[in-house]
Amino acid sequence: AVLDADWRVLYVNEGFERVTGRYMAEVVGHRPPLYEYLARDEQQFAAVLEEISGNGYWAGEVDSNHVSGRLLRLRGRLVSVNQQDSNEAAYVAIFSDVTPLTEYQQRLEALSDYCQLTGLPNRVNFERRVEERIAAMERNAGPLVVMLVDPDHFRAVNESLGLQLADAVLIEVARRLSAIVDDDDLV
Repeated sequence: AVLDADWRVLYVNEGFERVTGRYMAEVVGHRPPLYEYLARDEQQFAAVLEEISGNGYWAGEVDSNHVSGRLLRLRGRLVSVNQQDSNEAAYVAIFSDVTPLTEYQQRLEALSDYCQLTGLPNRVNFERRVEERIAAMERNAGPLVVMLVDPDHFRAVNESLGLQLADAVLIEVARRLSAIVDDDDLV
């Protein structure tokens, strides 16, 4: 997108239209979603303007919305261009949709922190969270209750009835335990 000194759109290319779902005819003369995102936080907007003033550009990631309402994560640059008169562009915005990459990254984080079978915290995540709770308890001198659930003869269930049924039992135990504790409790 090419923007004037007041951040109003002068031109957008087909990539802008494809990513945002907004066509040139609807956005020319208006401020783009990028401006709306940055202007929400005056300090952030001032920092962006200061960076553009000092470096000639700003680079980063912003959240925006597709015309359908779908959330987008955009990564790019906002470059200041020299103006010879007031009708010429003041900024060029170059952005890429990194929403799939962000979603993939979030999925990887979930895979590394949660059991894919039960959706409960995995051992490393659970231990980290218990350590945090212990530290909070020590700071606040509050109570902490830890309960260990270890089903008797579960290995025999696993071996005699098969993995599929054993997995179904684990899923159901996780569901039931999660249903009976408060939202701030850890299962």
